[in-house]
Amino acid sequence: MNPEDIDLTKVSEEDLDALISKLEALTKKSPLDYVPHPKQRLFHTSDKTGRFLCGGNQSGKTTSGALEASYHLTGIYPEWYPKEQRLKSPNVGRIIVQDFKIFGEVVEKKLFEWLPKELILSIKRGISGIQKVQVKHITGGVSEFTVMTYEQADEAFQGWTGNWAWFDEPPPYDKFVATIRGLMALKGRYWITATPINEPWLFDDFVYKKDEDLFYLNVDIRDNPHLSEEKIASFEKRLTEDLKEALLHGRFKHLTGLVYKMFDPAVHVIPKSRIEIKPQWPKYFVCDPHDRKPHFGVWATVDPLGTVYIIDEIKFQGTIKDFCKQILMREVYNKDWCINQSEIIRILDPNKGNTPSAVSGLKLCDEFAKHAVYFTTNVNDDIALGHLAVSERLMYDKTKPLKSPNCPKLFVLDNCKELVKYFQFYVWDDWKGKSKDSRSLKEKPKENFKDFMDCVRYLIMFNPVYYESEPDPTPFKTHGTTSYR
Repeated sequence: MNPEDIDLTKVSEEDLDALISKLEALTKKSPLDYVPHPKQRLFHTSDKTGRFLCGGNQSGKTTSGALEASYHLTGIYPEWYPKEQRLKSPNVGRIIVQDFKIFGEVVEKKLFEWLPKELILSIKRGISGIQKVQVKHITGGVSEFTVMTYEQADEAFQGWTGNWAWFDEPPPYDKFVATIRGLMALKGRYWITATPINEPWLFDDFVYKKDEDLFYLNVDIRDNPHLSEEKIASFEKRLTEDLKEALLHGRFKHLTGLVYKMFDPAVHVIPKSRIEIKPQWPKYFVCDPHDRKPHFGVWATVDPLGTVYIIDEIKFQGTIKDFCKQILMREVYNKDWCINQSEIIRILDPNKGNTPSAVSGLKLCDEFAKHAVYFTTNVNDDIALGHLAVSERLMYDKTKPLKSPNCPKLFVLDNCKELVKYFQFYVWDDWKGKSKDSRSLKEKPKENFKDFMDCVRYLIMFNPVYYESEPDPTPFKTHGTTSYR
């Protein structure tokens, strides 16, 4: 019978209650009603400790995260879910989101859409939103999860022990580490559902390193069978080219906020065998030293056409004395680079180089000089100009064939693996401003992955050039017979 044909005025109160109950039952969802599309099912059935469903908008990633949480909280699993991955007793979880507003508008709706209301025993709410939820497990016990946000202090994530954790959208690294540390005691698992528009460390951990205990899967907006092509096209035309790769296809290729967007490993990274470095080509060494972190440095040369090649890298944790030994040893034994130690030009971070040591009172450049490694600090440290200068060296017309004169003026040799990674992970900080309404784009990069990039910036701002004869040493102080500058 069509419900529209029912005359509710003639239905008894008892029958009306029964009819309402049947209608409510039709609208209820349980975890067993969920039918994942193929990539969602791959995500759910993976046996890895950490899983990353990296997807475009509306690709089904948040729904996957919500169902995964629902399965564990209730103990209600579909037949296809691997038995060895099921939690057979009440458990403790953590859901971590960008902020409580996002949780209320997106994650909470997705989660409670599939979580049977009769199994929700209690919801503890705070000023900002839901803090803790208790759910009845199929065994009769009580599971629970807490809600955390990326806006909270790192300390708030410490001291927790749980069975599972769900990160919705890319988590800051320190908060991620504090959470998964809390899973170790119970051999817990975690999953991330995110569009890769920030936090490039995720690419490093889940894609670049190829850890066997981590699962990574890219899911495209078009993998969602419930979206029409018309709706996708309408969304797509509103996006800039910079955002399409991430928001439509869930790819890391174009991280929002990447400082050097032009850098392409397929173009700018070349094999050592491709060039023959000549002894007469000038050589440079650029250093970014640190007290607690490792020291960073790169070697570079310039060919007769003015093209700069970064030919080697060094990352060394230790004293200035030991670091100097490593520098000099690398130059002596690496015959391919044709480095003449009496002529190499060394460039030091101008801020740190001119800062007196708290121990000896000597400037850092003088500390290096004690060990026969001499630097100039005469380089412009303007960050904005430096980024522009490096970008100009990387530039070429992508619409034309890649050959002279249409080619970059800066290349990196393929043995500089860390430097290549830093180029791809060097991003602008997200925001400045105390509130969301006052937020604007930050004008400086994030601290992560900046050390090698500072070396490159100092190198290019020094304007390395090709010269036939020994350069004029006037701007630099020459030390003894070594002619280090």
